[in-house]
Amino acid sequence: PPGQYTINFHFTEPRVNDQPSSGASIGQVSGRQFEVGALPGGRSDEPLDLGTFTLKTNRRQSANR
Repeated sequence: PPGQYTINFHFTEPRVNDQPSSGASIGQVSGRQFEVGALPGGRSDEPLDLGTFTLKTNRRQSANR
């Protein structure tokens, strides 16, 4: 439906040995706001372009890489 939305992504390492918990945190995209306007006919099968998301990582890359 039309309106204002906030999207959050949280990325983790894959699970190890089928453990029930997630792996270590890799990074996140937080608080990205966007608006969905009125759509012709009330709906559309076309995807909405939300622009580019920047992942804020929790790790620092080694200078040797």
